[in-house]
Amino acid sequence: MQTAGLDVLYDDTSGGAGGKFANADLVGIPFQLIIGPRGAKSGEAEIKNRKTGERETMPIENAVQYLKDIIEPERRDTV
Repeated sequence: MQTAGLDVLYDDTSGGAGGKFANADLVGIPFQLIIGPRGAKSGEAEIKNRKTGERETMPIENAVQYLKDIIEPERRDTV
């Protein structure tokens, strides 16, 4: 993801997923890329948009491009 030009915060703290999601929301992380054990087995990732609360499930290999397509226009609008 970083090689694709995206800023990444990887939460490797101990604790459960729920606490990690709450922390990401608390600090204002706009998108969460979630790949849990089931997703890893099935090859699916989930993207959560903090602003809208919407969740999108897709093949893992499409997740980075999906995020770039959302984030790049927002970056251009803020410059």
